Amino acid sequence: RRNEERSVRRPLVETVPADHRPTNAHPDSVLLKDTALSTISDRHALGTICEKTPSQRKSTKENLCPEMAPRRQESYQEPKSHQDTYKERSHQKQDLAPARNPDPPKKPAVQASIPRSISSYQYGKKLSIKGREYVILGTLGQGMSGEVYRVQDLSNLELKAIKYVNLARMDAEAAQSCLDEIKMLHKLQAPTVVKMFDHEVRNQSIYVVMEMGDTDLSRFLKSVAAEKRRLPLTMILYYWTEMLMAVKHIHDNGVIHSDLKPANFLLVRGRLKLIDFGISSTLNAEMTSVVKSTTVGTLNYISPEALMDVSTGDSPHQNTRYKISYKSDVWSLGCILYSLVFGNTPFQSYRTQWAKINAITNPNPMISYQLPSNAEQVPIILIDVIKMCLRHDPKARPSVEQLLQVQYISVAKNSGAPRPDIPSDILTKIRRTLDDDEWKKLLA
Repeated sequence: RRNEERSVRRPLVETVPADHRPTNAHPDSVLLKDTALSTISDRHALGTICEKTPSQRKSTKENLCPEMAPRRQESYQEPKSHQDTYKERSHQKQDLAPARNPDPPKKPAVQASIPRSISSYQYGKKLSIKGREYVILGTLGQGMSGEVYRVQDLSNLELKAIKYVNLARMDAEAAQSCLDEIKMLHKLQAPTVVKMFDHEVRNQSIYVVMEMGDTDLSRFLKSVAAEKRRLPLTMILYYWTEMLMAVKHIHDNGVIHSDLKPANFLLVRGRLKLIDFGISSTLNAEMTSVVKSTTVGTLNYISPEALMDVSTGDSPHQNTRYKISYKSDVWSLGCILYSLVFGNTPFQSYRTQWAKINAITNPNPMISYQLPSNAEQVPIILIDVIKMCLRHDPKARPSVEQLLQVQYISVAKNSGAPRPDIPSDILTKIRRTLDDDEWKKLLA
């Protein structure tokens, strides 16, 4: 019916004859006559003379008579409920109401991404150590009595790490151990040990500024395992040589680390550096071992002698005694090499703590040396080295210096051709200058 009514209506815009036009009218002007359309609400606008150019005529018709505008396709919408209608009217009333005491425009806030591992209160906080300022960017690690911050040195904009320890949260013996660790780290400074730039003790707190690594060996190995990959033989030999050189350095300086594991080897620009000397022991020149009153170390890498009490037990009041030596670190190195080759530690299959302790202290431990199906074949000498490191008797294990003299490269391939006798430290330097393809060609 609506379409029928529209068909009988007269045109809204009709051209006025020239003799009826006003004298001041534009030649292309049109006269809008009143057509008595019920759909037009502003009737007084009709019948007036409007000056329009030809390019504006179409818009004039659409504005004054929406029925003459082309119809647009609209998507179907659900009918509004009473609640939605009420909300819409409420918003309209709020828009019409005059604003009361409008707030001044706020300045846009500066936004920055804050690491999840650190609170917004700590992010951006400045630390001053020996007069040098550092700004906290994140947290690298946390413990019961301290944290390790990722910071930026404001003097040269270098990224560094600051180890913070709250001495008030520990007993006197543990606090003294932290102070001894600083002295030991200062004594052991070398390319194979994490670099310490400065430290300060104030208000029962310790702040140690160190170089920041890319990651530790444990996280790196986990990322490789997550991608269902294994380290190539060249990388295994490279990391093994790096670890041996680091441990030899501390042994030459009379220090037993006592907690060697992948997490305590830091990767810094491709080099492995030893960290965390919190439970290390110092030996004099004439000493070959040290006795501890408590078991120290990480169970998957701890040596049997560190778990076995050597006290006679004649008196019920006699304290336990655990005798460790440089060879205890060799056992731990053997566990690390085992994990590099086989993808897990020798006693990782034992789920309970006591079962694992019994397996470690067993004089004839049941250790599997069968390579996984997807593992690269390794030279027999590498398996033999693991077996020598994991001997139950500490005296039967080789020293770190002897492990460095083993010719791993010369037997990397079953070839009858003689190979040059190259020291391991020189091979390490050669490895740093070659990429993976060149290194493989060298081993071929």
